[in-house]
Amino acid sequence: MIKISFLDIFYSIAPLPMKLFKALDYLAGGMAAFLSPSLPGKSPPKKIQKILIIRPGGIGDAVFLLPILKVLKDQGLIIDILCEKRNVEVFNSQSRLFNKVYLYDQQPLAVFANYYDVVVDTEQWHYLSALTACFVPSSYKIGFATRPRRAKLFHKAVKYGVDEYELDNFLRLFEDIIMPGAIKALESCFEVDLSAQDWAKGQIKDDFVTVFLGASIIPRRLNEGQIKAIVSYFLAENYSVVFLGGSDVQDVAQKMTAKIDSPKIFNNAGKLSLMQSAALIQRSALFIGPDSGLLHLACALDVPVLGIFSTGNLTKWGPKGEKHKVITDNVPCSPCTRFGYTIPTCHGSYHCIRNLNLTNRIKDKIHGL
Repeated sequence: MIKISFLDIFYSIAPLPMKLFKALDYLAGGMAAFLSPSLPGKSPPKKIQKILIIRPGGIGDAVFLLPILKVLKDQGLIIDILCEKRNVEVFNSQSRLFNKVYLYDQQPLAVFANYYDVVVDTEQWHYLSALTACFVPSSYKIGFATRPRRAKLFHKAVKYGVDEYELDNFLRLFEDIIMPGAIKALESCFEVDLSAQDWAKGQIKDDFVTVFLGASIIPRRLNEGQIKAIVSYFLAENYSVVFLGGSDVQDVAQKMTAKIDSPKIFNNAGKLSLMQSAALIQRSALFIGPDSGLLHLACALDVPVLGIFSTGNLTKWGPKGEKHKVITDNVPCSPCTRFGYTIPTCHGSYHCIRNLNLTNRIKDKIHGL
């Protein structure tokens, strides 16, 4: 099992507020878990009607839960979600799948007023979510046994595969609730509402590809040369190109739009909601981008994906299926991201992404998509 030390928190690539929160979880959360009583192992309730699913983190993890939510909803369960501000838009966009959403970082105590038959903590590593699961009124608590002090907080502590496909790990959490074989893939689990579909139809008339310029882990982002290689290839193939991303990549999107200067480039970075981005991705011939939440969203929309992998774990997060392709150099030090911590050993060279020549790789990968 991978171990992460207190110092690793500060060596990792993340904004300072995130590092401080992780340090608090490591110290205060670890102490609270140590002082908490161990829950005994037991069987799940015979009748399950209402469950709470805890999902802190980013867009990608939230997207991977959608096929599970769909099956649980079809089984007639009442589902509440406890998530964060940074991934709540995924759940709110698919509100038909659950009863109520609570914000982990804004209203942490509201969920304690409820009673649940089952609480499932889908967080992979940290203590706070496990402590929440332990103390929310409920009959049965499930979570990952990635650390001994976490495992003691659940009635059922589930094995976590560090190098297993993440949907398979999540399914292991729900094996007492969902019938075996009910879920096989991520594809087609995200539903774009009709108003967003109509909006997207009016945006671009030509065939186009969507290119995501962001990534929450900054070293995964494409550089200007790589973006230019992608755009130049598809313009030459007579496709329009749509830039997607948040406000954090508006500057690079504007710079590339000005530098390439083509009427077939549409810059939407920092301008769209998640649902609008999904609507454009759904209409596109191909989605291209680094390992990110939007890449997983494109898979969930059943759109062909060309994923560019560097620091991330390809086995765990790589797109599955024949219509999806991956570009990676498979450098020996990759992946350097574990449990949300990116701790590079390359001293900042990031050769796994910066040396990746897309000019010579795109054509071979695109053929047949």
